[in-house]
Amino acid sequence: MLKNATFLPFYFADNQLFSNSETLVNYKRIAIHERIRVNFKYTTNFSHLHPTHQYYHNWSEEFFKKEGSRIGENTQRLIGQIFCQFKHPEQAFKLCQGVLQLEKKHGKEQMEKAASICLKYDFISYNKLVHIIKLDMKEMEEELPDQPLPKNHGNLRGKTYYQ
Repeated sequence: MLKNATFLPFYFADNQLFSNSETLVNYKRIAIHERIRVNFKYTTNFSHLHPTHQYYHNWSEEFFKKEGSRIGENTQRLIGQIFCQFKHPEQAFKLCQGVLQLEKKHGKEQMEKAASICLKYDFISYNKLVHIIKLDMKEMEEELPDQPLPKNHGNLRGKTYYQ
């Protein structure tokens, strides 16, 4: 009985003499692999994947942090904060890829400034990053207060107001 995804004529299925699996097209061998004897499982030789799929296969949290460090320290820290927001790292991959793509359009220097503003004010979001990049960042830094609002200011009514 054939127990894996190798397709052979039925009379070769249980023959243990074959240690390699060959793929032939018009009687020409186009691929040869060592047979992996794992029942009911698919096996993939990653060297046969399309280059784009090989690139996706290498994605990990460390990969994106390394790519972020290529842009700058703030971008690397922002990517690290993005990964902290998700339960599973794979959920952050596309978001981090989008952050890295912004560098191609806007440059390293502008990305680093925008990432530093995002980290400073806890704007850990792709949309906020894009918004900061689109605004004149010098005006943005001047408008945002460096200090949080004081606890006691004129707009607070206090607990006596509600009694």
